[in-house]
Amino acid sequence: MTKEWRDFESAREFVRSLGIQTWGEWQEYCKSGNKPDDIPSNPWKVYKEWKKK
Repeated sequence: MTKEWRDFESAREFVRSLGIQTWGEWQEYCKSGNKPDDIPSNPWKVYKEWKKK
């Protein structure tokens, strides 16, 4: 069964609304249990649009 992920633009908008600025902040947020199930914790593996800074 393939996971249905939120589209890239919506996922990015959501994460930006949280004020997350760094990879470490994202990791902590993922560990908190508050991350929606339709946003991957490893976005570079899911979204071809992902670009690392």
